[in-house]
Amino acid sequence: MKSHAIILKLASALDLDLPEPKRTGPRIYPLKALAKAIVFRYLLRLSSDRELARKLQNWAELRKACGLKSAPHAT
Repeated sequence: MKSHAIILKLASALDLDLPEPKRTGPRIYPLKALAKAIVFRYLLRLSSDRELARKLQNWAELRKACGLKSAPHAT
């Protein structure tokens, strides 16, 4: 099995039940999606948030697996 397929299966298995914080401002990205992306940062051994953002920008399947419609900025 290719590593991409393994990562996508793992994303579907990660069912994080995180409560969304109460905010007064706009919600751009769901907390659950960002938490999945951070898990993948460590699983893919990416050295920075900037590298994670670049990976999410270029890998549509990973974005979709995390539940992101667009890639977040590194900040």
